[in-house]
Amino acid sequence: MPIYKYTVANKEGKKLSGTVEAPDEKTARSELNNLGFSILNLQESKTATTKNIADDLTKFHFEAIDKNSKLIAGSIPAKDQNAAISRLEEEYELTVTAIWIEGASEENIVKAKREGQIRLQEKIKPEEKEKIIQKQKEEKEKIIEEKKEEQFTKAKIENILKEVYQLLNEFDQKID
Repeated sequence: MPIYKYTVANKEGKKLSGTVEAPDEKTARSELNNLGFSILNLQESKTATTKNIADDLTKFHFEAIDKNSKLIAGSIPAKDQNAAISRLEEEYELTVTAIWIEGASEENIVKAKREGQIRLQEKIKPEEKEKIIQKQKEEKEKIIEEKKEEQFTKAKIENILKEVYQLLNEFDQKID
């Protein structure tokens, strides 16, 4: 399958380059566009082949979720699994749900998917915890603000009642 060299810009304008394996240029463009990139340059590499990439890097297959909660599946060359995950998360802004080395057995792929689900749950837990803490903080601030308002209202009512009491005492003698 042909290898295409690309230079793209992500949504923040950061330039990224690499290679993508696809049956044709249209498919390569489609895969890059689906990841939310603006393609700056895309051309078939006459020198890069799957074998060249494998000489320096290992090919990993992955499943991930993009910012729009769309499921993405693909492959990425990297030194090791951690480097592949790091690149997918940092450069491509994907949340990796599973990753495995090319040629892995079905058992290893299932294991990778299980591990990915655990990693995803661990990643979500701190975010959910932070949301809960923020919500509790907002609720405490709201309660404090309501208490301040209540105290202000009570003080105002007490002041008005004092004035009414003074007026009643003053006019009580005149009314008799």
